[in-house]
This record gives sequence, C-alpha cells and structure tokens, in this order.
Amino acid sequence: EWTAQQITEAYWIAKTEGLIAPVVEQPQYNIFERENLEKNYLRLFNAPYKIGTTIWSPLKSGILTGKYNTEVPDGSRMAQ
Repeated sequence: EWTAQQITEAYWIAKTEGLIAPVVEQPQYNIFERENLEKNYLRLFNAPYKIGTTIWSPLKSGILTGKYNTEVPDGSRMAQ
C-alpha cells in the first residue's frame, strides 16, 4: 500500500511527464483499520487529485463476520 505522499508524488510526476496519473487506491479499511484512510487518504479524493477508492479487507479477512468466534476452521486463512 502506497502512502498518501507517494501517491501525491506519483500524481504530479505523471502530470508533468504527460503520463497517466493514479486514478484509484485500494487501502485496507475496516472497523479496526481506519486511521490511515481517514487521516491520510481523504485529501486525495478531492481536487486536484480526485482519486477513487475501493476498499480492501472490509471484513478483516472474515473476523468481523463472526466466522472465527468459536473456532478456526481447518484450511482457512487464519489456520495457516
């Protein structure tokens, strides 16, 4: 995951060099992982950047679904 600073730099380099600038970021965002998006990325969604987002791991790899409340199923990602 790039930092907001790296995305900003890539955006301006692309613009000055006539290249395609970043258009979307996929940060991790869920009830446990909120700070990075809310404090660092939000400015990127406005002008001049207008970068879109799609969220990665909104259910924290199944933890927020209750899947692991009683046990970790054999063969699941959490068992590895």
